[in-house]
Amino acid sequence: MGEAAPDTTPDRDPGATSRALREELPRAGDEIVQAAGHRLRFVTTAADSAGRLLEMEVTYAGRTTFPPLHLHPAQEETFRVLSGRLRTVIDGVERVCAAGETFTIPAGVPHTMRADADGATTFSWAVRPALRTELMFAEIWRDAAAGRGGDLLSSTALMRTYGAEFRLVRPPRWLQVPLFAVLGTVGWLLGRHARS
Repeated sequence: MGEAAPDTTPDRDPGATSRALREELPRAGDEIVQAAGHRLRFVTTAADSAGRLLEMEVTYAGRTTFPPLHLHPAQEETFRVLSGRLRTVIDGVERVCAAGETFTIPAGVPHTMRADADGATTFSWAVRPALRTELMFAEIWRDAAAGRGGDLLSSTALMRTYGAEFRLVRPPRWLQVPLFAVLGTVGWLLGRHARS
């Protein structure tokens, strides 16, 4: 697959930070590249599909770590491994998916996954319905590319902002709501808030 030349206008620079995110939604073809060589490319956005679908293609340059166990309350995700391997834990069952395999995670099912190959792992990722997931991922990836985010206060702000799209499995929801309210307020006061 050949790479298109990046659009380097000030608001469309692929390496731009969340400044661009605040000004406009990601568009099909937009790509974010992190320092480690990980890539996220938007294939179909909510705007392209009347909100029915967000499709992305992700390439991890090597092995990654598991993100926290989480779920998407109202969204189904379908993954197709194009190269490399993904190690998944879906509803407590661990497995390794190789190139050519496809799997779907229903809404509300706890899961986590990571790249599990020494070389690059590339996969397509479809989310139905799109909701605001493209904004959430664009913000997370752009902040990581710029060396920001990932700390407790920034993460709490993201989880509060995108609670319809993403929820941690632990701690329990009854504890998350008041805890994240307090941490989110502290984060907001310190300028660590979601940019949507």
